[in-house]
Amino acid sequence: MSTVSLLLLLVFSSMPLSKESWSIPTFTSSSQQPRKFDEYTDTPSNDAKARLDNFAVELQNDPRVKGYIIAYGGRSCPNKAEAYAEFDRSYLVSNRGIDGSRIVVVNGGRRSDASRYTLALWLVPEGGSAPAPSPTLKRRCPR
Repeated sequence: MSTVSLLLLLVFSSMPLSKESWSIPTFTSSSQQPRKFDEYTDTPSNDAKARLDNFAVELQNDPRVKGYIIAYGGRSCPNKAEAYAEFDRSYLVSNRGIDGSRIVVVNGGRRSDASRYTLALWLVPEGGSAPAPSPTLKRRCPR
């Protein structure tokens, strides 16, 4: 047997033979805490779509994980944060094929560090608790 054949035999003999033996990284039972995946503020639509595409990949890799989009209004309080979050949820469902029941939109209140809105993307394992919003402005918006 040639050296190349022997090397190939060694390499391929150590690889899994079936899909059942492959593993996908997932949350373990000891890490039931929600994990912040990403956060963005006033992001151009192409950048937001790229971030959402990455979020969708994480959701597709483990169908037991739920995605949370926490929407924070900004200083000027245009009350559009939740509308942006619903738009992003719709994008994930319509364009990326994520089951709508796996994506939860939460109104997180207002933050002083955002001029218009901030969206935080969270991954929550099966049996985990929802992420808690963290607003920095307590007063209500003027009407």
